[in-house]
Amino acid sequence: MASALASALHMLTLAVGFAAVVMRGAAMAPPYSPQQLQRMFRADNVYGIAALFWIGTGLWRLLGGVEKSADYYLGSPAFYVKMGLYGVAACLEMWPMVTFIRWRVALQKGQTPDTSRLPTFRLINTAEVVLICAIVFAAAAMARGVGNSTGGQGFCAVQQVIQGKCLQCHSTAVKQGGLDLQKDAHAALVNVKSSQWPAEMRVVPGHPESSLLIAKVTGKQGGLGVSMPQGGALSSEEVAVLVDWVQSGAATCARAP
Repeated sequence: MASALASALHMLTLAVGFAAVVMRGAAMAPPYSPQQLQRMFRADNVYGIAALFWIGTGLWRLLGGVEKSADYYLGSPAFYVKMGLYGVAACLEMWPMVTFIRWRVALQKGQTPDTSRLPTFRLINTAEVVLICAIVFAAAAMARGVGNSTGGQGFCAVQQVIQGKCLQCHSTAVKQGGLDLQKDAHAALVNVKSSQWPAEMRVVPGHPESSLLIAKVTGKQGGLGVSMPQGGALSSEEVAVLVDWVQSGAATCARAP
């Protein structure tokens, strides 16, 4: 529930902020008038509020562990691209932000602000629109593990472990415990409830400690049946492959660049 709420709020504030910055840019077009400045200020207010919520929900997702772990994000090249784009947009915004505050103060005092810089601010505003679009692409790449050291390629290694150690009990023909890892192991594991213990998820992306698969292969399943695989424990290297894959977001091989 927290994961869905954080994601929805993050995307909603992004949409509101993007619309506001576009409207602010439209209000910067000549000819200029006091009414036009007020429209610009209103759009600027919405943009500022949306940006605060956007940053807040982003930090919630990064540090709160509601979706992927912080290690997943910090191990993603796309995350740093996204943060770099944020930084550029923030730097560009500083000059207009300070100037607009001064203009608001001037209007409250009955003075007429010098709007000669509006054409320049409109160019900056257009650059911010482009940056926000680029941030969306970087966020999509980050969510899919593009460029991660273990993200997409990790599952290819996981499949090798599955084929070597798991199919004797979890093939299409046997399907022990209702689990078939032969046809589509990723679809059978990730965000899927256990057929034997419905309160448990087989794999929770970013959270090995909440994933039944990891509990089973490490012997920490408690009262949830026996450890796996039954033919003998996995090597420490094989366990590390599974843990790293789940920790990095449980992406598929197809998501690798």
